[in-house]
Amino acid sequence: MVEEQITLREVFPEDLGFLAHLYGDTRREEIDAWGWPDEQQQWFLKMQFDARSSCYRTQFPKAADRIVEMQKTPIGRMLVDEEQGGLRLIDIALLSEHRNRGIGSFLLRNLMQQCGKRGQALRLQVLQGSPALQLYLRLGFQQTSTDEIYAQMEWLCTAPMERLSAPEKLCIQDFAPYLHRHFHVVQPEGYELELVEVNDLSKGSQDQFSVIFVSPVSPWLQQGIYTLHHPRAFEMTLFLVPIGPNAQGMRYEAVFSHLPGA
Repeated sequence: MVEEQITLREVFPEDLGFLAHLYGDTRREEIDAWGWPDEQQQWFLKMQFDARSSCYRTQFPKAADRIVEMQKTPIGRMLVDEEQGGLRLIDIALLSEHRNRGIGSFLLRNLMQQCGKRGQALRLQVLQGSPALQLYLRLGFQQTSTDEIYAQMEWLCTAPMERLSAPEKLCIQDFAPYLHRHFHVVQPEGYELELVEVNDLSKGSQDQFSVIFVSPVSPWLQQGIYTLHHPRAFEMTLFLVPIGPNAQGMRYEAVFSHLPGA
């Protein structure tokens, strides 16, 4: 999986060139639309990058500045500061060729998990109209204030988060509270599954149950192992089997069997 190739490391002075290139890459489409000659674009981007870097150093002198690497190659940057009651995500950016691959969501979920374990908030601001706004909303962030340029957002875990990766650890009680709630598929990104049924199939001494999810997204997911994420609950890794469509969309089933005492 892509997530297994991602690491974070401290920013060093020799990373300045990469950070400047990354900043330019994040604004390339916007700047190109202005029709400026290349020399003017480069001058403007350098000026903006220097000004922003100076602002970050002044406002967040103790922030943790990290280079995002894939297999030891820099692909992005994440800047996070400790503040009262939680963390503030100041900046997160990836090179264009590494966007829309679930990496940003993976990094965000890790921050959310850190805050969830401590019962704290994760805060950020995002440009009004940015595509990232919808991602933050899907992950459970709430808008706390807005102005003409930015939306201030906050994610607050109501209970400690945990990751349940082994199906044998899951029981019917883990799913029942989340009936008719939505889970996000970690990879491939963009799929949202609604938990629509929790069925007790126990016979005799064997503890058995199934859960049914439905998604209107097409194309459908193939049979396989997927990690599902609920922003207010937990992450879980399930073997999902498509069992056919209904009026809502394609239905997927996961079945669990536990022997007595297991």
